[in-house]
Amino acid sequence: MVDGLESSGKRPKNRYRIREMMGAMTEGTAKRVHLAKQSAAIEYDERRSELVVRVVESVGRVFDSLYGPGKQDAIFWNLSMTRDVGRWEIIDKPALFIESLRSIYGAATQTLEAVIVEELRKEFALESPAQSSRDDNPEGPDSNPNSKQERFVDVLERITNASSLQ
Repeated sequence: MVDGLESSGKRPKNRYRIREMMGAMTEGTAKRVHLAKQSAAIEYDERRSELVVRVVESVGRVFDSLYGPGKQDAIFWNLSMTRDVGRWEIIDKPALFIESLRSIYGAATQTLEAVIVEELRKEFALESPAQSSRDDNPEGPDSNPNSKQERFVDVLERITNASSLQ
């Protein structure tokens, strides 16, 4: 054996050991990266689940306060059966949710949406966009006939952006 070479003419044994060590290191790094990705995915899922629960509970409180206790189950069942919008899908299908409510409540949906938006602002401690216009207009946002009420879809977008769930 000369300089670590076997008599059969193969490569030095050290290279095999180095490859084995590098393979183990690479494999270990891959496992750590994989675990880090899994951990991040789990954290995202937990944050998202918490967000969904808070949104559904807020909407449920509005239904209970307007239509009486226990009515939210009937409303969510109706939406699920007729429009394929389940209670836990509100955050994924906000426009369809509001459109589905409109099919049930008609013109009253505008008021219902405003109450839901207000409840979500309270739940998530969101500042109303009208509050910033109060600074610009000393008479307040109500004195401006062009001021629009914030939509449910917009509030959900603000909530998901604030929660880093894009």
